[in-house]
Amino acid sequence: MKFKFNETPSDDSGSFELLEPGNYSLTISGAFTENKEGKKYIKNDGTEFIRVSCVEKESGLRINHFVFLDPGQSKKVYYFLKAIDLEPSGHEVDIDPQQWVGRMFRGKIDKKTGNDGIVRNVILTCNPIPGEQPEPKDPEPLKKNSWGDLDEDDDVPF
Repeated sequence: MKFKFNETPSDDSGSFELLEPGNYSLTISGAFTENKEGKKYIKNDGTEFIRVSCVEKESGLRINHFVFLDPGQSKKVYYFLKAIDLEPSGHEVDIDPQQWVGRMFRGKIDKKTGNDGIVRNVILTCNPIPGEQPEPKDPEPLKKNSWGDLDEDDDVPF
Protein backbone atom coordinates (compact mmCIF):
# COMPACT_ATOMS: atom_id res chain seq x y z
CA MET A 1 0.00 0.00 0.00
CA LYS A 2 1.36 3.40 -0.94
CA PHE A 3 0.72 6.64 0.86
CA LYS A 4 1.51 10.10 -0.46
CA PHE A 5 2.23 13.01 1.90
CA ASN A 6 0.63 16.34 1.04
CA GLU A 7 2.93 18.08 3.51
CA THR A 8 6.49 17.43 4.56
CA PRO A 9 6.73 16.77 8.30
CA SER A 10 8.85 19.28 10.18
CA ASP A 11 11.83 18.27 12.30
CA ASP A 12 10.54 20.14 15.36
CA SER A 13 7.82 17.54 16.07
CA GLY A 14 9.87 16.12 18.95
CA SER A 15 10.68 19.42 20.62
CA PHE A 16 8.81 20.69 23.65
CA GLU A 17 9.42 23.02 26.54
CA LEU A 18 11.31 21.64 29.55
CA LEU A 19 11.49 22.81 33.14
CA GLU A 20 14.92 23.75 34.41
CA PRO A 21 16.25 21.48 37.18
CA GLY A 22 14.86 22.51 40.56
CA ASN A 23 11.98 22.07 42.98
CA TYR A 24 8.45 22.69 41.74
CA SER A 25 4.88 22.47 43.03
CA LEU A 26 2.96 19.89 41.01
CA THR A 27 -0.70 18.92 40.82
CA ILE A 28 -1.72 15.44 39.70
CA SER A 29 -4.04 15.76 36.70
CA GLY A 30 -4.35 12.05 35.98
CA ALA A 31 -3.20 8.65 37.20
CA PHE A 32 -3.41 5.68 34.86
CA THR A 33 -2.88 1.92 35.27
CA GLU A 34 -3.64 1.20 31.59
CA ASN A 35 -2.72 2.73 28.24
CA LYS A 36 -5.26 4.07 25.72
CA GLU A 37 -5.81 0.58 24.32
CA GLY A 38 -6.71 -0.77 27.78
CA LYS A 39 -3.45 -2.69 28.25
CA LYS A 40 -2.08 -2.63 31.82
CA TYR A 41 1.18 -0.79 32.35
CA ILE A 42 3.71 -3.57 33.05
CA LYS A 43 7.50 -3.45 32.78
CA ASN A 44 9.39 -6.22 30.96
CA ASP A 45 10.21 -7.83 34.32
CA GLY A 46 6.48 -8.07 35.16
CA THR A 47 6.33 -5.11 37.56
CA GLU A 48 3.10 -3.13 37.32
CA PHE A 49 3.33 0.65 37.34
CA ILE A 50 1.12 3.71 37.36
CA ARG A 51 1.65 6.65 35.01
CA VAL A 52 1.02 9.88 36.88
CA SER A 53 0.41 12.99 34.79
CA CYS A 54 1.36 16.20 36.64
CA VAL A 55 1.03 19.92 35.93
CA GLU A 56 3.59 22.41 37.23
CA LYS A 57 1.80 25.16 39.17
CA GLU A 58 3.49 28.28 37.73
CA SER A 59 4.11 27.40 34.07
CA GLY A 60 1.33 24.89 33.45
CA LEU A 61 3.86 22.52 31.86
CA ARG A 62 3.04 18.82 32.02
CA ILE A 63 5.37 16.11 33.23
CA ASN A 64 4.85 12.38 33.66
CA HIS A 65 5.95 10.43 36.70
CA PHE A 66 5.94 6.66 37.08
CA VAL A 67 5.18 4.83 40.33
CA PHE A 68 6.49 1.26 40.12
CA LEU A 69 4.63 -1.22 42.31
CA ASP A 70 7.73 -3.25 43.03
CA PRO A 71 8.08 -4.59 46.60
CA GLY A 72 11.82 -3.93 46.30
CA GLN A 73 11.05 -0.24 45.78
CA SER A 74 8.31 0.03 48.39
CA LYS A 75 10.12 2.94 50.07
CA LYS A 76 9.60 5.06 46.96
CA VAL A 77 5.91 4.15 46.82
CA TYR A 78 5.54 4.98 50.53
CA TYR A 79 7.17 8.41 50.20
CA PHE A 80 5.14 9.24 47.10
CA LEU A 81 1.90 8.39 48.91
CA LYS A 82 3.08 10.40 51.93
CA ALA A 83 3.88 13.38 49.68
CA ILE A 84 0.31 13.42 48.34
CA ASP A 85 -1.17 13.07 51.84
CA LEU A 86 -2.17 9.40 51.51
CA GLU A 87 0.43 8.01 53.91
CA PRO A 88 -0.20 4.30 54.42
CA SER A 89 -0.50 2.78 57.85
CA GLY A 90 0.72 -0.77 58.15
CA HIS A 91 2.54 -2.93 55.62
CA GLU A 92 -0.20 -3.20 53.01
CA VAL A 93 -2.25 -0.57 51.22
CA ASP A 94 -5.07 -0.54 48.69
CA ILE A 95 -3.97 1.75 45.89
CA ASP A 96 -6.66 3.69 44.05
CA PRO A 97 -4.94 6.03 41.57
CA GLN A 98 -8.16 7.98 41.03
CA GLN A 99 -7.78 9.26 44.61
CA TRP A 100 -4.50 10.87 43.55
CA VAL A 101 -6.08 13.24 41.01
CA GLY A 102 -6.09 16.84 42.25
CA ARG A 103 -3.52 16.21 44.98
CA MET A 104 -0.39 18.34 45.13
CA PHE A 105 3.23 17.65 46.01
CA ARG A 106 6.64 19.21 45.70
CA GLY A 107 8.86 17.51 43.13
CA LYS A 108 12.59 17.76 42.53
CA ILE A 109 12.88 17.86 38.76
CA ASP A 110 15.86 17.23 36.51
CA LYS A 111 16.48 16.58 32.81
CA LYS A 112 17.32 13.12 31.50
CA THR A 113 17.97 11.72 28.04
CA GLY A 114 15.81 8.68 27.33
CA ASN A 115 16.71 5.54 25.40
CA ASP A 116 15.17 7.19 22.33
CA GLY A 117 17.61 10.14 22.59
CA ILE A 118 14.93 12.65 23.63
CA VAL A 119 15.64 14.84 26.65
CA ARG A 120 12.72 14.88 29.11
CA ASN A 121 12.02 16.12 32.59
CA VAL A 122 12.02 13.52 35.34
CA ILE A 123 10.80 13.78 38.91
CA LEU A 124 13.58 12.58 41.20
CA THR A 125 11.92 13.00 44.59
CA CYS A 126 8.44 13.79 45.90
CA ASN A 127 7.76 15.69 49.11
CA PRO A 128 4.70 17.18 50.79
CA ILE A 129 4.15 20.87 50.12
CA PRO A 130 4.92 22.85 53.29
CA GLY A 131 1.70 24.17 54.74
CA GLU A 132 -0.39 21.70 52.75
CA GLN A 133 -0.10 18.88 55.27
CA PRO A 134 -3.21 18.09 57.29
CA GLU A 135 -3.54 19.62 60.72
CA PRO A 136 -2.38 17.23 63.43
CA LYS A 137 -5.29 15.58 65.18
CA ASP A 138 -5.71 15.91 68.91
CA PRO A 139 -5.50 12.57 70.64
CA GLU A 140 -8.86 11.17 71.61
CA PRO A 141 -9.57 11.62 75.31
CA LEU A 142 -9.40 8.48 77.40
CA LYS A 143 -12.78 7.01 78.09
CA LYS A 144 -13.76 6.73 81.71
CA ASN A 145 -12.60 3.44 83.15
CA SER A 146 -10.79 2.54 79.96
CA TRP A 147 -8.34 0.49 82.04
CA GLY A 148 -10.92 -2.00 83.27
CA ASP A 149 -14.18 -2.36 85.11
CA LEU A 150 -13.29 -0.36 88.21
CA ASP A 151 -15.91 1.90 89.74
CA GLU A 152 -14.99 5.42 90.84
CA ASP A 153 -15.47 4.55 94.51
CA ASP A 154 -13.17 1.52 94.46
CA ASP A 155 -10.05 1.82 96.54
CA VAL A 156 -6.84 0.95 94.80
CA PRO A 157 -4.46 -0.64 97.34
CA PHE A 158 -1.09 0.97 96.88
